[in-house]
Parts: sequence; C-alpha cells; structure tokens
Amino acid sequence: MRPLFAPGDHVHITPARAADVQPGDVVVLDLDGQLLLHRLIYKTTAEVVTRGDDAPAHDPPQPHAALIGRVVVAPAPLALHAAIRALFRR
Repeated sequence: MRPLFAPGDHVHITPARAADVQPGDVVVLDLDGQLLLHRLIYKTTAEVVTRGDDAPAHDPPQPHAALIGRVVVAPAPLALHAAIRALFRR
C-alpha cells in the first residue's frame, strides 16, 4: 500500500463487512489466513475487487466473506492523493 503505508507500519483496523465499505476505503481481506490491505475499487452483490495503490492492475475478485475490516486512515494530503490516484488509474 505504498505510498500510504510502508512495510512494517502499524495500522488501526475496525471490523467491517462488504456492506459497510465504499470504493476508496482501504480494506482488510482474509485470504486463507493471510491478511491483505488494499484499496476497494468496486463491489458487486457477491464480490469485492481491490488494488494496491502502487499496483498496475486490480486483484482477482474475492467473495464478500473475505472482507473482514477497514483500515482507519487519518485525513492527510498523502491519504487523499493516494486515494484519488488509485481510483482514477486505469
């Protein structure tokens, strides 16, 4: 999740379901015991699609049940820049 988070950074996570999050939120997915923090790009009625802020492509769709939390990101210019850049990149 660079540039917003660097490896080893501590983050505050609140429990969330797919119904609780919106595109642009940084979410936590449980992928068979491994946690993934990526930005939510969009969601359908059954799946969520995420992408790391510095990743060139979307992640494979995951079921709603994989989404277990939302990262609380303090308002800051870097956070706003990262969100806008991630959402509008093709």
